[in-house]
Amino acid sequence: MKLWIGAEMDADVADSFRIARNRVEAAINLVILPKSYDLPVTGWDCIAIIRADATFPERVRYSQKSREMDFRLRIDHARFKAASSDEQELMLFTMLRRSLELLAKRLPSTLKLDELYADLNAVEASL
Repeated sequence: MKLWIGAEMDADVADSFRIARNRVEAAINLVILPKSYDLPVTGWDCIAIIRADATFPERVRYSQKSREMDFRLRIDHARFKAASSDEQELMLFTMLRRSLELLAKRLPSTLKLDELYADLNAVEASL
């Protein structure tokens, strides 16, 4: 599985988002790419919505057929803009954790995300 983080954002947070995203995405992919989580998922796509307006609603999609999960989740624009780089990275981790919580509701109850959660938390602790 590979994580991809994108954004629908206002221009005033683009540079700081890019820096936080590159750091978080690279660190997580380093850990999760070589692993098999025994989940019916091939890709983990998460788009952060960091806008001062409500133009883009949140969206959660999981396709059993394509084995793709796609999330568009809101991060508070004002908080992100005012945050330090470390805090911005934490906001991305919070968004990613939320995406896994939403995915867990769509998977059969026999499938567990524990190992992926643990890896996400370990990467967060290491940054």
